[in-house]
Amino acid sequence: MNAFPRRPPTINRQFFETIESAMAHPSARGNGNNTDDLYSLGITMLFLVLGRNPVSDLDDDRILANKIEFGTYATLVGQARLPLALMEPLRGLLTDDPRERWTLQDLDMWLAGRRQSPKQPKLPQRASRPFVFNEVEYFNTRSLANALAKDYINAVTVVRSKQLDAWLRRSLNDEPRAEAMQQAVSSTANHISAGRGSEDRLVARACVPLDPAAPIRYRGFGLNVDGIGPALASAMSHRERRQLIAEVISSRLPIHWISAQAKPRPEDLRAVQLLDRLPAMIDNPAIGYGVERCLYELNPGEHCHSPIFEREYVADLSHIVPALERMARRSNRPESPLDRHIVAFIAARARRMNEDVVKSLQNPDTATRALATLRLLASVQDQTNSGPAPALAQWMAGMLGGVVGSFHHRKRREKIGERVRRAAMDGQMSELLSVVDDEAERASDTRGFNEAASEYRAIEYQLKQFETEKPRRDDESRHFGEQLAAAIGGLLVSVVTAVTIFATMM
Repeated sequence: MNAFPRRPPTINRQFFETIESAMAHPSARGNGNNTDDLYSLGITMLFLVLGRNPVSDLDDDRILANKIEFGTYATLVGQARLPLALMEPLRGLLTDDPRERWTLQDLDMWLAGRRQSPKQPKLPQRASRPFVFNEVEYFNTRSLANALAKDYINAVTVVRSKQLDAWLRRSLNDEPRAEAMQQAVSSTANHISAGRGSEDRLVARACVPLDPAAPIRYRGFGLNVDGIGPALASAMSHRERRQLIAEVISSRLPIHWISAQAKPRPEDLRAVQLLDRLPAMIDNPAIGYGVERCLYELNPGEHCHSPIFEREYVADLSHIVPALERMARRSNRPESPLDRHIVAFIAARARRMNEDVVKSLQNPDTATRALATLRLLASVQDQTNSGPAPALAQWMAGMLGGVVGSFHHRKRREKIGERVRRAAMDGQMSELLSVVDDEAERASDTRGFNEAASEYRAIEYQLKQFETEKPRRDDESRHFGEQLAAAIGGLLVSVVTAVTIFATMM
């Protein structure tokens, strides 16, 4: 006899997900709500009642396709015999339309003995003729959208074809859906011709009017709107998936999805403002933007992923300065205390953020970047009351050599350098900033430099003028010398002649 009991058959967790949730990647399903939990409760009840997996012979794709085509209850129960007392709650909990699904109140009423009218499955509208894709017949838009989303490469031809439009109008008699489909295709085609889109985006946008309740599906990857943030967080170490999610954001697919909903969820409407700003952020390659900024904007509780904080857990803005202070005390500290992740984290979390400071971090001038770094750290330290950080301040003081050296007057440079050293010992970034960013001191230095430069230019002009006039003055001096010599010679002759005459008369 085998001493080890048989393991129960493995059941994919996706099996317990609603149709919409099963279409999304596990990392992109979002928070869900209590209606999703009640659906999973119904699945669990069914398993316990039957004592087995009723569809163990089907794979996940087939189960999902059958749920779409026939409904969850019909797919899972099939011909199985259920206790009459449990048929009512199972039908109610396994209803695929969340608006028709049983609530906790309905479940409480059933437990209290009150019976309700049985829920009838609400299946997708069935076409009079099938639409054939990849040699498979589809009678409703939801099943077709699911197939197109999975085979997005071959779906491009179908989406652009007139046959799909004709099928929607004639076989389904669904003019509003056909118009929405045509608008999605035409608007995307215009963006593609302008170089702002792709065929993958075309298929993703076209699948939305075919099945508005389904998640965003892009290149075979499904995302619920509230699952984009968690999906991006889980994909930070997965380059291809991270790029895919970035393309979803950049293509404004979440906004397109929300606008296609007849009754958008309140949480989706609240997210519209942020989702509308994300494309500009993710397309900006500058430090403080890009995919890093989107990561922290979408995930308010996400910790900072900077390699500088590899040994730290920085989940709040107030953790930044203390963590950098500890890094500053190490011998292997990096060249700068800021990187793309830290700047993006600060920009997403700070109450007051000067975007000009962030832009200055991109300046090729080393002194300008150092001053911008100090401004940003001073702002964080002041906003969070993080306390003194002398090691970090001394780290910054070492980076400010170019800023101090930009003062022209030698004695002023020496004085400011000494003040920087004293301020760094106190560990307050704002004090350090007040020393190197003193407008009055800078104005006085600039004024003195301009005066000295003006005097220098005046002297230089005089010297150049002297060099220019030197040949003429040499000629004048030589001519004057000749005249003077002639006059002196004539005078000497006259004197000699007078002396001679005087001597002869004597």
